[in-house]
Amino acid sequence: VLQQFTEGHMVAFRQLEDEQGALPFSQFPTLNYALQNSEMVGLYFAASWCPMSTPVTNLLGEAFSKDILLPPKESASIFGEDKHKFAIVYVSSDNSKEEMEEYMKEGWIAVDFDSRERMALKKQFSTCAKRELAELEIERKYEIPTLMIFDGAATHGILSTNGAEELRKHKDDPLAYWQELQQRMREAEKTYAI
Repeated sequence: VLQQFTEGHMVAFRQLEDEQGALPFSQFPTLNYALQNSEMVGLYFAASWCPMSTPVTNLLGEAFSKDILLPPKESASIFGEDKHKFAIVYVSSDNSKEEMEEYMKEGWIAVDFDSRERMALKKQFSTCAKRELAELEIERKYEIPTLMIFDGAATHGILSTNGAEELRKHKDDPLAYWQELQQRMREAEKTYAI
């Protein structure tokens, strides 16, 4: 169920389970790890070679330099207990694994460069660099950089697909802005029993 929200972006109030009872993002282990262990997740599509990505990357690095969920190898999987406030999952369009690792900020969780998951996430959300369109064979909805914000609650609803612009607009405290969206979403779920 989608609802028009403030500033013209769409918000998913609820993500429905599939026939086996799995949430729709359970097939993406990196994203699923972040959703299970964080109150909120920023799924960030970008590349080091993209000049539009650099300002967003820097703002993300400044706003979330501490108190974020670390990658699984650095942080024990807690699956819902004492969730972190925020996690950043980086979906790279860089030219190599080395470029990706050099570009991303400390503490970010990167989808493995050589994994199928990286391309599958791009297809799932129709988000990629123009140069990747032929390989992915998709009709692109979002360019890079794109920052999607997810609720880490049981439904894993999408709070915003416009996170990059919201980060620029609310750079002093973007988390507070997204927490407000999260609260509105949860209130709507209760009100409308979604």
